[in-house]
Amino acid sequence: ERAMSADKPEVWGTAEVGAYLNVQPATVNRYHRRGDIPQPDGYINDGRNAWWLASTIRNHQRPGRGSGLKNWKAGN
Repeated sequence: ERAMSADKPEVWGTAEVGAYLNVQPATVNRYHRRGDIPQPDGYINDGRNAWWLASTIRNHQRPGRGSGLKNWKAGN
């Protein structure tokens, strides 16, 4: 894991979110489209690629098997 300076937050794309959740980036995209993960903190490449602060993802319960996904939505 990369060390980040205190004034520069850690930013994750779908690959990093997927690695954290132990799923493929395509699954992260599916979770995003369904609203099963928090809304991205921003977009790059003319809105084509989402990014999240690492803390946004770390502070939410992982969607998926055995996690109670049907009872969890982003922001809860």
